[in-house]
Amino acid sequence: VARVSYGPGPDTWPEEYRAPKEPHAPVMTHNFTYLGKPWSQQQPKVPYEERQYCARLEQPVGQGYLCVLYPRRHEGETVPAYAPWAEGAGAFLTIGAEKHFVLHAATETAVKADGIAATAATFVVKRKGDDRLLSLVRGTRLAADGFSITGAGPATIRMDGGVVTGEISGPARTVSFEVPAKMRSGCRLYVDGTEVAAPDGKTFSMAVEAGRHVFELK
Repeated sequence: VARVSYGPGPDTWPEEYRAPKEPHAPVMTHNFTYLGKPWSQQQPKVPYEERQYCARLEQPVGQGYLCVLYPRRHEGETVPAYAPWAEGAGAFLTIGAEKHFVLHAATETAVKADGIAATAATFVVKRKGDDRLLSLVRGTRLAADGFSITGAGPATIRMDGGVVTGEISGPARTVSFEVPAKMRSGCRLYVDGTEVAAPDGKTFSMAVEAGRHVFELK
């Protein structure tokens, strides 16, 4: 069964969608999908239903737009708070204790805001306590909070629980990374599980072949 509604809608829908306080785009719901049977096996007392909240974005001819989607569970997960960032080329999101900075510009641009410096078209920076993630997708440099990536993306560096890891993918090239001084002291660099020369100074560079490679400082 598929239903499309704007306004009253089915009695089982939340009040906000049956009688919205403000006009909003149509809402679609259906219960036919290849997941229906597995769902009924795992949740025999809960009917399967998927809801889609429609949106229409209008831009002048030839102009694009940035769309950031964050899936979440219906219960128990925080709804992200969104705000424009980097003069409208990106978005700033707050998700509980996490802060996400997302850039997706049409062309490579220089960004310097909120402790983030980049020459890039697409990147993501995440902050949660002392944990960090810098992911350079399209561009040549991304720096924040003592971490940096220099070289053509895609490349990622993250600190999770005091452990620094990262990855490089794409064509053969050399990419350089920088980590805070406290993370460099006495550490060894492992690339694809093999120990290589220890970082020399503030940065460490890796010349990699085409493909996907992972590294770890420990």
